[in-house]
Formats: sequence, structure tokens, C-alpha cells
Amino acid sequence: MQISVRFGGKTSFIQAEPSQLILSLKTLVGNACSLDSSMMALQHNSKALEDSKTVASYGIRNFDTIVMYPRVLGGGGNMSENDGAMAMKEKNDCLICRRCYARSGKSAQKCRKCDSKDLRPKKPLKTMKKK
Repeated sequence: MQISVRFGGKTSFIQAEPSQLILSLKTLVGNACSLDSSMMALQHNSKALEDSKTVASYGIRNFDTIVMYPRVLGGGGNMSENDGAMAMKEKNDCLICRRCYARSGKSAQKCRKCDSKDLRPKKPLKTMKKK
């Protein structure tokens, strides 16, 4: 069967078998688009395709379209302590409107949402004691 793969506005066609694993399909797509198969994810009908399942288990038929998108690594879990502390300081260094509870910058004179001048500094985070 022939499957179309969309990525970044381009469409390429690849040959696949219904009994083929999604992992091997990723390798074919990676070769066609010159990308590493571990850094991509495939989607069919808005469902993410798992590597351990087959093409037929997702109901992919001839001339169906699969969307490929790059896997983006994110999150703050691997941040150093110094960078995390600096980010938390910037996040907590603002003013809160007493009327609508909107956050405004630390040098704001009035609320950005309701134009009230009744602003207070954001309370510092409570530190939890480790047991």
C-alpha cells in the first residue's frame, strides 16, 4: 500500500505493508525526509502512533495521510539550581491587582486589565521543609 506523509508543507509517498511495525515505518519516513527516526513522531487521524503497534492496528489504508512532526524536548526538569532559582525570582517578582488579581510588571503604576491603582507585591513562595 502507498501512504502519504506530510511534514512542513511537503508531502512524500512511501510503500508500506499492513503488517509492518510503526517503528520500521518511522525509519522509512526518516530516510525519505532525511531525519533521525528517534526525533520524530507520527500521527494519523489526530492519534499519535506507538512504535510497537502495526500499521493495520491503526486502520491505515491505501493512500491515507500520516502527519510527521519533530519531537521537541522541553520542560525545566533538567535546569541547574542556579537557573531555576533565577527563573522563579523573575516569575514571582511582580505586582498583583487587588481588584481583578491580574499580574502586572514590577514597575507598573496601574493594572493592565482593569486600570486600578490598587496593586500589591506578589507574596513570596513558602518553602517546604524536607523530611
